[in-house]
Amino acid sequence: MTRAVQDLRTYYERAIVGRTIVGKRIAVPRADGSEGYALAYGPEGNEPLPTVINIHGGGYILYRPEYDDEFCEGMIDRIGTAIRVFSIGYRLAPEHRYPIPVDDAYAAVCWLFDHADELGIDVERVAISGHSAGAALATVMCLKSKAEQGPKFKCQVLDCGAYDIATSALDKPQPEGAISVEESAVYDESYVGDDKALAREPYCSPLYATAEQLRGLPPAMVITAELDSLAHEGVLYARNLAFADVEVEMDFYKNVGHAFSITSYEPPETPDQGRKQALVLEKMAAFLERKLAD
Repeated sequence: MTRAVQDLRTYYERAIVGRTIVGKRIAVPRADGSEGYALAYGPEGNEPLPTVINIHGGGYILYRPEYDDEFCEGMIDRIGTAIRVFSIGYRLAPEHRYPIPVDDAYAAVCWLFDHADELGIDVERVAISGHSAGAALATVMCLKSKAEQGPKFKCQVLDCGAYDIATSALDKPQPEGAISVEESAVYDESYVGDDKALAREPYCSPLYATAEQLRGLPPAMVITAELDSLAHEGVLYARNLAFADVEVEMDFYKNVGHAFSITSYEPPETPDQGRKQALVLEKMAAFLERKLAD
């Protein structure tokens, strides 16, 4: 592990220090058979209910399911019908580079579907969501499931996703307040190193998925933020989905930064940011409720 990675982990770890975590921890196997975990939210019992599988962000090097605890509990509260939420984890780079996080996330998704009866998951009504790197992983779960005829999702909610690891942070927009080029480079290099061919694989950078790979993916809500260096690739990815005849709801928010919907990532600094954070969470919940009811 580099000093830069360690410094970032130390800095961001403070976000959940001392917090009471609502989600119930359950053991979930990783791709290599070792024990990982997920956090489960929702009613007791195993009545089959619509379900959201959530994937946390952190540039593939930070965070764990606990960082999305407030988001997951909030979705339970905001969605008008009874649902379950499972927030899954994955091993982190640089110790575990691409494709290990993809494989771990997919192993967790498949395990949840395989144990749907005991967990109370209605496998006909499952959505997937993610934030930042987790948004990329969420849509990759859709790509991989389609290719392997695996679990099926009713919709995907993609929040400030990192869809293009192949393009250097130096060549991406840098609005004021965005994550710095130096920090972005740490994330990208930790995940794939210098292998640009690897970085262009669709399971690493979904922006490079072909129209044929994208065609037939579930409806998507794609969220972008003006003060985010990843906003442009979010718009491009939404366009690619639409060109492949995927139903897309595109939501762009002015004067807010990367992953602004997650309070543990970026607490609102102004009343306007707080209002937009509340708005995007309500819109996510409405989209999920609508699609899971279809």
